[in-house]
Amino acid sequence: MNRSLQSASTLLTTAGAECDVQIVTAAEVAWFDQQLADQRYLGAGQPVGDYLRQVVCMRGRLAALLAWGRPAMR
Repeated sequence: MNRSLQSASTLLTTAGAECDVQIVTAAEVAWFDQQLADQRYLGAGQPVGDYLRQVVCMRGRLAALLAWGRPAMR
């Protein structure tokens, strides 16, 4: 991955593999959305409301982009 996140991260170890989960800051949202647009076959979509965006790296390489939205209210 050619960037470093300035946010706090959590280091997890699963079956001997290091997994680094980092929260995307407001300054990194454009990068995150562009990665989704480039890498996901459905594109980035149109987020509605607040989202928690996270980046997961394994052994220093990008492994996943996570976007968590608020649950729908009835």
